[in-house]
Amino acid sequence: MTRKKRRALLCMLAVPLLALAPRSEESLPASAAEPAAVPEKYVALTFDDGPWPETTEQLLDGLAERGAKATFFLIGEQIAGHEDTVRRMADEGHQVGSHTFTHMDLSRGDPAERLREIAATDETLRALLGDGVYWLRPPWGFLAPQTAAAVEVPMVYWSLDTEDWRRLDADAVAQDIIDHARDGDIILLHDPYTTSVEAALRASGLAVDDAILRAGIRDAMLPGRFQIISDAPRVILDVAHNPHAAAYLAGRLKTLAKTGRVLAVIGMLHDKDIAGTLANLAPEVDAWYCAPLEGPRGATAEQLVEHLRCGTVYSSVAQAWRAAMADAKVEDTVLVCGSFHTVAQVMEEIDAGRIGGE
Repeated sequence: MTRKKRRALLCMLAVPLLALAPRSEESLPASAAEPAAVPEKYVALTFDDGPWPETTEQLLDGLAERGAKATFFLIGEQIAGHEDTVRRMADEGHQVGSHTFTHMDLSRGDPAERLREIAATDETLRALLGDGVYWLRPPWGFLAPQTAAAVEVPMVYWSLDTEDWRRLDADAVAQDIIDHARDGDIILLHDPYTTSVEAALRASGLAVDDAILRAGIRDAMLPGRFQIISDAPRVILDVAHNPHAAAYLAGRLKTLAKTGRVLAVIGMLHDKDIAGTLANLAPEVDAWYCAPLEGPRGATAEQLVEHLRCGTVYSSVAQAWRAAMADAKVEDTVLVCGSFHTVAQVMEEIDAGRIGGE
């Protein structure tokens, strides 16, 4: 996966990085130190291997003081007994994801067991925090192609590895972030280590202007969630793949000023509720461009058409996408939906510069 695509998957969290002030033996604790300001960089701070009772709470306290947010990729078996910490993460606006249930190497062993590892943590998070899309960070970044094809949530890697687990040196890790982080980087840290927590808090800003925060919230978008990527024609990417998400998507479509037709490029997995999903979207769609998804879980285009009054069958998502864009007039809307896989394939088409996007 390229650096560009890794960034695209993660909802970037505004964390302004500041230079480190020199420390002495009598200096304040890391959480209270006053760093000297340098030009701001906005990065995503991500933490693996939690939650841990003391260090994770210390980290959450420090982030709250700074008005900063982070992403936590949790080990499922660590959650038991620390449910309040996980709830606090979500309540305070941090992003919560999965790091498998036992920190399993997803490139080895039984394929079914690898999927059970992912599912177990997903189920734990859903039971604790409610339905949602809990993104996955594979331990060590290892992931077998067969497993990758079967996972239907975004997978998040990193662009700056601090190696904090090896160094166990807050000064060195914090300075590494300051020296090497570029605007938009995804920074890998681990919250079980006190030194990592100190480094992250020392490198993050002490204040964020309220106007900047409001602007950031207003302009923020989650890739693939009602993501409008171009106008004339309007192109919307949405990974809705179940009836609940489809109903929400239909509601969002109703809020838009409709000046033309809605052309939907759709591909789904056969183990999803295809009938229920399409039924919720059908009233808002004027033409369907049905495509198969690859792999054993992929539904055929013909299976999708069975649940529609009318629809055109295409041999691939790319072909359906190109046909929809060719048919679309400037006043129309092209909607890409049905699965993360569908949206990802269209994004690859756009990245390749073939058609669409801005």
